[in-house]
Amino acid sequence: MIFNNRRIKAFTIIEMLITMMISAVVVSITFFAYENISYNYNKYQANRDMLFDLELIYSNLYSHFQDSKTIKIKENTLIFEREANIEYQFGGSFIINSILPNDTLFINIEEVSTSYNSQFKNEGIIDELNIKVLMHKDTISLNFYKEYPIGMKLFFESLPQY
Repeated sequence: MIFNNRRIKAFTIIEMLITMMISAVVVSITFFAYENISYNYNKYQANRDMLFDLELIYSNLYSHFQDSKTIKIKENTLIFEREANIEYQFGGSFIINSILPNDTLFINIEEVSTSYNSQFKNEGIIDELNIKVLMHKDTISLNFYKEYPIGMKLFFESLPQY
């Protein structure tokens, strides 16, 4: 641009438009990258929380299986008989611990199956528990087994019958 025979240094309109278009492209790429990263992080955190719940319920049930004298099931409630009985209530999408009722674990349970040792079937004592959990599209099976002492049958036979 010339003004009074002097040239003023400035940007042309075309240079300004090109700069603005490049900035718009960079901002839109950044926005979509942030959206994608945010979505993946939330998905990762949900998976991590679900795995934490699975590990927590597995470790609790495993330790209760090993430490309990006997294990019974009534309807949807698993009862670990020990000094202070512990109960777990199973629903379609949750597991509630009787000791910590506020500690409800939200897990998609497909199936809860038990097996009875033939010598304890009349007493309702189970020796095996299988919980099938649905995690996304995969089924994860949590298996627990209790081996009772050999002399335990004699103990149950000596109890009075009502």
